[in-house]
Amino acid sequence: MAVYLITRHPGAVKWAKETGLFFNQTIQHIDFQPFQHGDKVYGLLPVHLAARVCDLGAEYWHLCIDVPEHKRGQELTLQEMERFNARFERFHVTLSQ
Repeated sequence: MAVYLITRHPGAVKWAKETGLFFNQTIQHIDFQPFQHGDKVYGLLPVHLAARVCDLGAEYWHLCIDVPEHKRGQELTLQEMERFNARFERFHVTLSQ
């Protein structure tokens, strides 16, 4: 089992390291090649990409942040992420036909 963090945001990488979670690899742009059944994938993925992660048998943990409107679209610092209740929440996403 491997643990991946997928984000291009430096503040998110710093925050994730501060949580004490261990990541085998940090990836800026998703590549499904390394993911296997039982892996854990943490990140901020769009729903269709999260569904592909889950379809491969990996766990998807979404980085949820309660970002106020005036801070949307901006890079957040470690301190801002803590203030805005950053947390990882597990989701199982499937494509419905």
